[in-house]
Amino acid sequence: MSRKGFSTAFDVDQSETQLAIANANVKLSELRLQEATSEKQRSQLTIDNSRVTAPFAGLVAHRFVSPGDFVRAGDPLLRVVDISTVIVAVHVVERDYDSIAISQAAEIRADALAAETFVGEVVRISPVLDEQTRTAVVHLHVGNPQGRFRPGMHARVSVTVKRRANAEVLPISSLIERDGQPAVLVLVGDPPTAEKRMVSVGLVADEVVEVLAGVSSQDRIVTLGSHVLSDGQAVEAASGDTMRTVFAATE
Repeated sequence: MSRKGFSTAFDVDQSETQLAIANANVKLSELRLQEATSEKQRSQLTIDNSRVTAPFAGLVAHRFVSPGDFVRAGDPLLRVVDISTVIVAVHVVERDYDSIAISQAAEIRADALAAETFVGEVVRISPVLDEQTRTAVVHLHVGNPQGRFRPGMHARVSVTVKRRANAEVLPISSLIERDGQPAVLVLVGDPPTAEKRMVSVGLVADEVVEVLAGVSSQDRIVTLGSHVLSDGQAVEAASGDTMRTVFAATE
């Protein structure tokens, strides 16, 4: 339009000035938009940092602060625990230490939950024994999907180290010791008298002991009061006639 004479040089200068101002306003708006975007990101980061999320699902076992308390970086806020699987620590005496192995199954009973039995597995065995107690710590993992078994409970652990089918057993109370060797008292004769028999024993489980040699299933064994009897003493049978029968001693 300027070349064709429709506008003056002043009009051209004015239009170019307005265009420069418009471009400057566009750049200023872009800078303000970038600044607003950065401020939004900083605000979102502040919001994200104010929300503390546990890395796993669990229960709050302890709260170290209350709402409104001032905390510094690194201060503990909550203690969260996952009790779907719990760890049971057992102190094993040295005579049983070699019988424990990784992956062995175990039955666990909590004193507070006497009617329930939990199943566990040996996962870690301490390589050293405590010099004072002569015990080693064994850790077991115990499934606890219902959350009934709580950390801090006292428990009784039974680990099966060997199995033997059709074993002949006697109550542990029937064993006596003579000259450092296990023995039992067998009823012989009529009227019956107590006769000492040296025996060889095997596995021990709960309140019974396996008898490997020395007596047979046909022998009548004194299982009650054997520690107050002596070899050759007369006794009176209370009932029965097998290895599991309990007899009462008479003086």
